[in-house]
Amino acid sequence: MAAAGGGFESARSVDERKEQTRIARTEVLRQAKANFEKEERHKELKRLRDKETWMLPDVNKQVEQISQVNTNRLT
Repeated sequence: MAAAGGGFESARSVDERKEQTRIARTEVLRQAKANFEKEERHKELKRLRDKETWMLPDVNKQVEQISQVNTNRLT
């Protein structure tokens, strides 16, 4: 049965729309996973800095810079 607008949509058009939707969902999931992992790394670094280790301020600054460089490479 035809749509209310009376138009016909080809199978190819439907498949293309489905593929675009699948790609968009995949990208959203990838970005969400990257954000989650980044947040978890940040939490872990904070936990390590606060509870288990103590570093000189200069050493801590260098570690943070290295961490930031690595985070930028992943995104």
